[in-house]
Amino acid sequence: DDWRNLYDIPDAHLFEFAPSGGFDWRAENNNQDFHINGPVIPDGEWAHVAATMSNNADDVGGFTADLFVNGQLANSDDQWQSNSFNNQAGVRDAGSDLYLGILWSQKPGNPDAWAGGIDDFKIWNTALTSEQIAALYDKSDSVARDSLVAEYKFDTLTDDIIIDSSGHENHGRLVGGEIINPINSGGSYLNLNYSLTSNTTGDPLTQ
Repeated sequence: DDWRNLYDIPDAHLFEFAPSGGFDWRAENNNQDFHINGPVIPDGEWAHVAATMSNNADDVGGFTADLFVNGQLANSDDQWQSNSFNNQAGVRDAGSDLYLGILWSQKPGNPDAWAGGIDDFKIWNTALTSEQIAALYDKSDSVARDSLVAEYKFDTLTDDIIIDSSGHENHGRLVGGEIINPINSGGSYLNLNYSLTSNTTGDPLTQ
């Protein structure tokens, strides 16, 4: 009955789902930079969601955010910033940890943590094209790997450490969740219910 956070990077941006099943991708600074809405995702079904932030043409300026669901464009906007300004900031860099399944400020009690599964969570330091997003949905593992800065497949867990397979060593620490390999899946996924994971070492997530 409350908002659930898929991920949060303090002082940068977060991804959250409403009780209705719709979702937001927004800046951490009270939406001053950007705030874009996605459609309702049905409960009990796996869905592939992706978000990109791209530079607009020089004569336009600013940035455009795109949201994709199951490989298809679901929303695109560059006019959502506070006071109806164009988005001039894009995605801000931050030296903060990445939190999966929780808003970082809610760590003590975790009242609105993600309750469900997360699989194949990835971050790039460049905006992917719609063709690349479609390839990801088709389970391609070779999309823009030179620009991939974090990749969590949740296939292995050692001493509560989740491995970042991007090569940047942004390994995560599991708190209160579990790694599950279901019968109907070819790989493992992270089952979260009042849990979080944060990068503890490695290169910056955004560059």
